[in-house]
Amino acid sequence: MMQHVRRSTLFLTAALFCSATWALAAECGNGLLEKGETCAACPADCTVGACSPSGSPQSVAITVDGPADQELAGFTILLGYKSSRVSLPGHGSEDAVRRRVKDTPADALLAVNDQDYAVRVVLSRAKPIVRGRVATIDFDQCGSPATPSDFACVVEGCATLFGRVDDCSCAVLLP
Repeated sequence: MMQHVRRSTLFLTAALFCSATWALAAECGNGLLEKGETCAACPADCTVGACSPSGSPQSVAITVDGPADQELAGFTILLGYKSSRVSLPGHGSEDAVRRRVKDTPADALLAVNDQDYAVRVVLSRAKPIVRGRVATIDFDQCGSPATPSDFACVVEGCATLFGRVDDCSCAVLLP
């Protein structure tokens, strides 16, 4: 029964996030889905580039922040990546993709969905999530190491235990 309640909480939290919109425009056609872009408006940034994994890992840390007076309990982040520079094994929510997401908060419910050009990470927790690093994703390199400009992080939504919160942000760090 406990597992059923947790899954329901995750889906409820994810549903809250889906109503968020991106407000700023980005550079359409640069092969990176960024804040303000959609696949319908900028299909060139949602295409899967050619990638031959070199066997070397590329770790990417995701950090989140939000209003100081709010205790965040969940968020949805879309991490766009240049698929000609890095890749993840598998597709969608397959176990191979999920296993590449680590360093998440203890007791957090995690959902991951990789589209091969962007990966959506949903985290939800019954306790506040500490701001800062909330996840690390281990990509495969495709040739030379990726740079921060090969990634774009967008908070699609964040929430407290009681509802949606505006003004959350995320960043990408290459350790």
